[in-house]
Amino acid sequence: PDSFLPDTAENDLIEIGKTIFAQYDQNPDIHGLWWPRFIKSARWFIDNEREWRKQTQKIHSEIKGQLSIPVDEKTYILNGKADRVEFRLDNSIAIIDYKTGAAPAVGDVNAGIASQLPLEAYMLTQGAFGSLYKAMDNKDFNLLYWSLGGAGVGGFTRPAQGTGKGKDTHTLIDEARTGLSNLFMAFHNSNIPYIATPDITLKIRDEYTDFYHLERIAEWAVTSDAEGGDA
Repeated sequence: PDSFLPDTAENDLIEIGKTIFAQYDQNPDIHGLWWPRFIKSARWFIDNEREWRKQTQKIHSEIKGQLSIPVDEKTYILNGKADRVEFRLDNSIAIIDYKTGAAPAVGDVNAGIASQLPLEAYMLTQGAFGSLYKAMDNKDFNLLYWSLGGAGVGGFTRPAQGTGKGKDTHTLIDEARTGLSNLFMAFHNSNIPYIATPDITLKIRDEYTDFYHLERIAEWAVTSDAEGGDA
């Protein structure tokens, strides 16, 4: 949890991998594909850690948090588990989400569709993770994806909001707070209809809704065909 990383870290990690993968020895689809990827990811991960931890103060791994948000007489609960919350030597905070598949698109993060990391940061500032965070108005946040998919050199890191025109993290956190509040207010209103696709222009992908398979949209949706008519 501290900045120290043992010299044997890479071998230690690979030995852990061997134990886990042993149960898939007879499954070439899993072992044949993922073991080489794991080796590359493990090596990249340790190399990345050694450099990254030069500025590490303290790491908190897989921490669970809960935030209560009152709306009139009701209380709504937001639960979350952060892969990694880290305090840096420059007094900033890094919240890291590990990915074995593709990381959310930069545009989705900035648009508030992929809002996991900004919400976790907001929860942290509100004390949802216990005494982990001591309020400081100007504390800097870094919201990061670490990809461990085994492609290329084994992995990569990138800011959740991208670079260049990406929003700063405080803006993302504030927008997450406002969006969450608006969402609870809307669902708190019993007259609000639950629309299958609230904004079709966003084309929210299946993985962002737990109810897509229940909505059976393809069976009843009206779409336009190539001739301009309805199908």
